[in-house]
Amino acid sequence: MDNLCCFNSVYSQFVGGRSPGSSGKGRGNQCPARYGFSLVKGKANHPMEDYHVAKFITVHGHELGLFAIYDGHLGDSVPAYLQKHLFPNILNDEEFWSNPRSSIFKAYETTDQAILSHSPDLGRGGSTAVTAILINGQKLWVANVGDSRAVLSRKGQEEQMSVDHEPNTERGSIEDRGGFVSNMPGDVARVNGQLAVSRAFGDKNLKTHLRSDPDIKNADIDSDTELLILASDGLWKVMTNQEAVDIARRTKDPQRAAKQLAAEALKRESKDDISIIVFGGLGLAFGSPWNTCLTSIDSLSKPSKSVCYGGGRNGSGGGDLGISRALTQLLSIISHIPVSSRKYEVVRSLAEKLIDENHWEGIEELREVNRTVLSTAFNRTIGQIEARMLDLGFLQDDDDEGGGGGSVNGPVEFRLGQIVRAVRFLGESAYSRLGRVKEGANQTRISAEKLAAEALWLAEKMASCGCRSEACRRWASADQLGRLSLAAEPQLQGSLVKLAAFMFKQCREMGKEEEAESERRRRQMQTKLKMLNSWLPLLCRGINGTDAPILSTGERREVESALEEMIATLQQDDQEQVLALWLHHFTYSPSSDWPELHASYTRWYTASRKLSVHRHH
Repeated sequence: MDNLCCFNSVYSQFVGGRSPGSSGKGRGNQCPARYGFSLVKGKANHPMEDYHVAKFITVHGHELGLFAIYDGHLGDSVPAYLQKHLFPNILNDEEFWSNPRSSIFKAYETTDQAILSHSPDLGRGGSTAVTAILINGQKLWVANVGDSRAVLSRKGQEEQMSVDHEPNTERGSIEDRGGFVSNMPGDVARVNGQLAVSRAFGDKNLKTHLRSDPDIKNADIDSDTELLILASDGLWKVMTNQEAVDIARRTKDPQRAAKQLAAEALKRESKDDISIIVFGGLGLAFGSPWNTCLTSIDSLSKPSKSVCYGGGRNGSGGGDLGISRALTQLLSIISHIPVSSRKYEVVRSLAEKLIDENHWEGIEELREVNRTVLSTAFNRTIGQIEARMLDLGFLQDDDDEGGGGGSVNGPVEFRLGQIVRAVRFLGESAYSRLGRVKEGANQTRISAEKLAAEALWLAEKMASCGCRSEACRRWASADQLGRLSLAAEPQLQGSLVKLAAFMFKQCREMGKEEEAESERRRRQMQTKLKMLNSWLPLLCRGINGTDAPILSTGERREVESALEEMIATLQQDDQEQVLALWLHHFTYSPSSDWPELHASYTRWYTASRKLSVHRHH
């Protein structure tokens, strides 16, 4: 879903990507471990359903390498959810530093329960997962459900760190749960004749017969440890572990190794989506010879970076594009400089100048740099806003009279129900943070407002650089932020209303630039429906009435027009869903009489009545 972000290891962003290929490195000890990845769409007649994470972060002074492959089926909603939530759920557990195995196990289970509870939004699909966490370059923890696999190389010999969860090998568990395993001629074994794995996230219709508990292994990183390969079954169906290790070891560049593995899988006629991460140089701090320190921009004499950037949707990218690193660094720095600082305007102006020059140069490669870097920054900023709001305890109050989002009277006036929900949502560690909210509330609120303004600026740049659809898709997927925004303070809520209004207008324009094929139109309709469900409640409940006019009369009319056009393009059932949501929040909002969508409601009702009359005749 997301292009892979540039990760500077002093920041903690839980985002990953679906960009086709890139590379990066962590700080390591004496020499940085390096990684690369490649993603290739399979031959099936559906969009790419694989997602991944590959990054380094720093938490409490510890460097963590986070790597994952999420191989979705029956849609990409579940792997996209895993990409965003699984690692945070692991690291937010208070036992992680003392008992990683327990935290990983619990996070897999609670994440699956969350997916099942969101099944009306996420659909009936599911996903496998293989995750790897490298702690301080010394301890590796691998967990998996399904048939995505992790393979370690020690002195050139493969060591499988995951377990393939296949129906035939876990037949007893499936049958004990009331299911069965089919073995049809010419096909693989399947649970109830449907699913080719015995453990998975999601798959609500089969969940009573499936498991989601992971197998977990750990390994010490020493001088014999060379590299780690994470890949979906698109690789392992056509290649043995040892063959993959042998191919990866032929080059000292993990990015090139990932590309070569993908190319070999295609040569062997793999038909599935192929997602591969190669993590090399694991034993460099202990003298492993597989990789060497680069003497150019990766030299240890220069400040260490963890830089990633992607290309188009298919194929593989990567390389030492200094312009990508420069822009990524600028956009990352902007979010950490106070607005009051003179340096803020200097850095932001420089970033804007470079982006505009790339665009007006007219070279597609430079425009692709803009699209990738801006998309990454936009997604990161959305995640930062959400994190700030969670720190303040802005949780939606499901018990409000009339339902559908309450409000918090000030940043620290928590009712008992809100405290209970905070603990439930964030884990027990959240409870200890509630007492600290009051001291940092004002600073956090200002930070969130600043980030919201920056997200609007990034969205505007994305629209001007030809990646409007990507911005809309990312904003539409920020459903949790949409719910949190209903309880935000007025100033922050106002900033988010402006951003939501801009995004609705951009979403209306999707597909107008060119004739889109049917699959692209379907994805655009999904994005529009997601955005309406995620952000229409904020427009209804946000502080946008006459007492505090965030938007001008003309702007509000323009947004209403965009909403009406978007709703009109949806299927009748989807229109009903959106308009019912609008009517609920519009009716129960005490501070706003906007947006006015009665005309859309009347048109939908009239059309539905005609269909009903037609069926009865």
